[in-house]
Amino acid sequence: MPAFESDDGIGQFLWLPKSMKNGSLANNSEMKLPTHTGTHVDAPGHVFDHYFDAGFDVDTLDLEVLNGLALLVDVPRDKNITAEVMKFLNIPKGVRRVLFRTLNTDRRLMFRKEFDSSYVGFMRDGAKWLVENTDIKLVGIDYLSVAAYDDLLPSHLEFLEGREIILVEALKLDNIQPGLYNVHCLPLRQPTWQLYERYRIQNCLKRVKVQSGNRIHTISHLSLSLSLSATELAFKFQPPVFTMNGSSTGHTPHLLLLPLCCAALLYLLASVAADDDVLRPVRKEVYGNGKIFDITHRYVPDMPGFDFKDGLGDGFLRLTTSMKNGSVCNFSELKFSVHSGTHVDAPGHVFDHYFDAGFDVDTLDLEVLNAEVMKLLNIPKGVRRVLFRTLNTDRRLMFKKEFDTSYVGFMKDGAKWLVENTDIKLVGIDYLSVAAYDDLLPSHLEFLEGREIILVEALKLDNIQPGLHNVHCLPLRKSNRFTQSNQFSLSGKNLSDFSISTKVPTMKNNNTNHRPNLFLSLYGALLSLLASIAASSPADLAYPSVSGVDSGHCSLHDDGLHPVRKEVYGNGRIFDITHRYIADMPSWDSQDGLGDEYLRLPSSMKNGSLYNASEMKFSVHSGTHVDAPGHVFDHYFDAGFDVDTLDLELLNGAALLVDVPRDKNITAEVMKSLNIPKGVRRVLFRTLNTDRRLMWKKEFDTSFAGLTKDGAKWLVENTDIKLIGTDYLSVAAYVEAIPAHHVLLKDRDIILVEGLKLVDVQLGMYSLHCLPLRLLGAEGSPTRCILIG
Repeated sequence: MPAFESDDGIGQFLWLPKSMKNGSLANNSEMKLPTHTGTHVDAPGHVFDHYFDAGFDVDTLDLEVLNGLALLVDVPRDKNITAEVMKFLNIPKGVRRVLFRTLNTDRRLMFRKEFDSSYVGFMRDGAKWLVENTDIKLVGIDYLSVAAYDDLLPSHLEFLEGREIILVEALKLDNIQPGLYNVHCLPLRQPTWQLYERYRIQNCLKRVKVQSGNRIHTISHLSLSLSLSATELAFKFQPPVFTMNGSSTGHTPHLLLLPLCCAALLYLLASVAADDDVLRPVRKEVYGNGKIFDITHRYVPDMPGFDFKDGLGDGFLRLTTSMKNGSVCNFSELKFSVHSGTHVDAPGHVFDHYFDAGFDVDTLDLEVLNAEVMKLLNIPKGVRRVLFRTLNTDRRLMFKKEFDTSYVGFMKDGAKWLVENTDIKLVGIDYLSVAAYDDLLPSHLEFLEGREIILVEALKLDNIQPGLHNVHCLPLRKSNRFTQSNQFSLSGKNLSDFSISTKVPTMKNNNTNHRPNLFLSLYGALLSLLASIAASSPADLAYPSVSGVDSGHCSLHDDGLHPVRKEVYGNGRIFDITHRYIADMPSWDSQDGLGDEYLRLPSSMKNGSLYNASEMKFSVHSGTHVDAPGHVFDHYFDAGFDVDTLDLELLNGAALLVDVPRDKNITAEVMKSLNIPKGVRRVLFRTLNTDRRLMWKKEFDTSFAGLTKDGAKWLVENTDIKLIGTDYLSVAAYVEAIPAHHVLLKDRDIILVEGLKLVDVQLGMYSLHCLPLRLLGAEGSPTRCILIG
């Protein structure tokens, strides 16, 4: 794999100091390589030394920015990314994450050992234009630096000065179509030495020492692709002076060590005072308004190591290239056992024939590593991923430097029972091994023999409610070794975020038969759910009051029941973009709206019925709805191309919300000006209809904005759009309604969603979920649509 400014690649980066071939009970690897190797991220301290000193390291990067919808774009193949190229790419406003695929991918530079300074990257003017004219906060590229070699430092300075943009470098972007994707990027957690020392000033002399040389698409390059520029915990006051390629240029005399130690102490004290009111990095454990939990332990010298009394130690992170020594950037190197901190085990860890056969961490199943987890002890059949929180968490063992053999883990019989009686394929636990110390090897053998179970160890599970979560676990990719340091995150399940309270009980002896009461757990969950409903916010007052709908305020017959009608859910993350059906909703070519008869209550409890049962009657093209090909093509209608044949995959996925110029229909000229990127398949067009609030007026208005025939034709011929959404009863302008529909529906590969409620939603990318009724034989259907930010 290439290394920056080296013709020899990364070289020997992985060792096997403990081998089963040499009599060890397990294979245990160690790794050592620069933190800017392979697929990695850059933090502000990489090129700004005052940020480095203040502690703005990879552990301060925002996981919310690192995980979410991203746009993959192709850069013109003969150019660096200049301001002119950025203008040409026309990244829409609201897009926060962009991956730039360049000539580097075509030339397969990341698959060549020799570093190539002719790679494509950002020029300074391109970086400056991006910062000033877009909403992009994550920039990804396909070689070792986002910045072109000739503008290396100036471009980095433009990107990182504001500490708002995260750089992801050396992505593997071949064989992926341009378009919108969910990206999950999880760097290792590495704090800077400076921040760590400010809480340990008294240990300054211990840490100051001489350091000499000694040196479903996955888009991380195969290797131990470490993630980023953290720093060195052993500060070098008597170092060789390194250039960018790591060569030594001189040494400090040994006799100066004591004065330099004193200088170091004074420097630290001064920097603490100076930075107190200026730069303070934020280190989060919870992101996304309490939705995303980082359950990965931060790497520090006092982190416990298996069977070590001294923890990870000072030398696990070194600053081989320092701006204090005249370099243009800071550049760190990592070295520690791959079973350190939060990590995964592969089968070759305890089975040498699997080791020889190549069953390493790169062979682990990402589908198993990413999905729902459920913490129960009476684990129901069908549950595939379980995280076990034990007494280890209460005792905070992962926060103690000394390894503790009394930790809680699986005994052999427990592992055997799990394998034989459950569907679990991922086992997570809260200390360095899933197996109890006394049954270390036997338990691992039970788990890993079948190569179906993945073990995730040393999770940080404090302060998280038991229950259902979405788990994302992405080990770094490397071949022929068998564990990997790992970043782990949990997020609450959308729309049904409740907890089933369970944890591993503390047993007085091994014979205690303790089985949690599932009924009580479910009952607790129900109470929690009811409490959350009771605490819900009142109806959105920005939405117009509607006839026949209780506003939620007190009435003459107030019995304490007030329905909550929401437009936004999930703490501002979920937008209901469906119009509410009411009598005054507009109807096609009608001045009377939907009318009172659209909903009837033929069976009413007030009239003696045992229940209320309503009936509805209205056109399937009323309100927020979809059109099927049979709407304007009779032969498609006869052939059965109805709403039940529409593609649910197209109706659900990443969508781009754009604003149409307010004085125009959507013509070919307007389509060109919108510059929808190639690869974008779903676009919602917000027009003057929203500003005029036409969907809130009873009378049908023929002056609504929509697509003209030439605009529809341009869209079909020049974009990848397969779902079109608009904000009135037709996607097509009134005077060209049929011709435009013919163009859009002729090939039966485009779905039309009409009558969307796009008020008060920010431009940008969302996850669209649109589910029409399954109406056999119908050419249209009402639909409920939501956007998830």
